[in-house]
Amino acid sequence: MLTVLLGRMPGWYGQSDESTLLEMHGLIDAISDVEARSQALVKAIGLEDADQTDWLNDFVRRRWRDDNPPSALTLWHEAMDGLTARRGDRRWAQKGTSYIFYASEILEAWPDVRMIYLLRNPWDLVASRRKRTPKIEAVLSTVLSWVKGSRLAQDLQRDYSDRFRIVRYESITSDGKNTVQALCEWLKTPYSDDLLNVPHVNPSENPYVLDGKGRQHGLNTSRIHQYIHRLKPREIAAVDMALGVLNARDLIQQDYPELPHEPGAAGLGTKLRAALMLSVSPLRAAWTYLTYMKRSPRHLIARTWRRLRS
Repeated sequence: MLTVLLGRMPGWYGQSDESTLLEMHGLIDAISDVEARSQALVKAIGLEDADQTDWLNDFVRRRWRDDNPPSALTLWHEAMDGLTARRGDRRWAQKGTSYIFYASEILEAWPDVRMIYLLRNPWDLVASRRKRTPKIEAVLSTVLSWVKGSRLAQDLQRDYSDRFRIVRYESITSDGKNTVQALCEWLKTPYSDDLLNVPHVNPSENPYVLDGKGRQHGLNTSRIHQYIHRLKPREIAAVDMALGVLNARDLIQQDYPELPHEPGAAGLGTKLRAALMLSVSPLRAAWTYLTYMKRSPRHLIARTWRRLRS
C-alpha cells in the first residue's frame, strides 16, 4: 500500500512487489559467468515496468562487461536510477519487508536514500498471516520479527533522524490526510488529495495481488484491530505471552497504548492453551521457514545469518 502511494507521487516510480535483492546481492556477485550473473540480477530486481525490460537487460550486461564492473548492489542502484530517468521520473521506491535488517547497509552505501518503516500492531499481523496461509506457524515467528524489526527501527530513527522514519499503519489508514501530508513534507514532494485514493492491494483473504483493480481504497480503518474477530482467544493470549517473553511490552505501551483487549488479562484456561501453542511453535516455525520459503540453500543460509547478526 505504501509503495503504491509513493508511486502515485509526481516524479516517482514505485515497485510494489517484494524484492529479495539485498538478500541476494552477495550470492549474485559470486556467479562467475557474466550472462548467468546478469540474468540473476535482472530477476532479483523484478522490474515491474515491462516497457523497460529490454533496456534493463542490455544495461546490466553492458556494465558487467566493462573493464571495471560494479558490484551487484551498486549496479542495482545504477539500473534503477537509469530506468527512472528514462521514464521521465526523478525518484524511485522499492518495497521490501525484510529491508530493516539491511537498513544500515543501505543508508551508509547511498547517502541520498530515505527509508520508511511501516509499523503495524503484531496481533493484526498474526491475523493477516493466519488468514492468508492458515497452516503455517504465525504467532512466534511474526512476534519475533516484529520485535527485532521495531527495535532496529527505533535505533535507526534515532541515528538517522533526517533519513529514516517510522510510520504506523494505523495512522496512515485512519488519519491518511495528515499522515501523508507529513510524509510528503519529509520527502520534499508536493501533496495532493489524489494521493489518498490508494487501492487496497494484496488483501490477506485473496491470492497475492498488487494491481488493486476494482478494490476499495486502502486508506480505511477496516483492517485495524481485525484480530479481535479473526483470532481465537488462545491465539491472542499467545501473542501477549510471546511479547512478554521477548521483553517487548514497552514497545506496545509506547506505540499501542489503546487496544480492544488488555494484554495478559486472559483467563487461566486460555493462558494454558496459549502456552501449549507456544511450546511447539519453535518447531513449527522452523519447519515453515525451511519448507514454506522457496529459497535456495545458499539464499536461506545468507538470509538466516543476517537476521541472527541483527
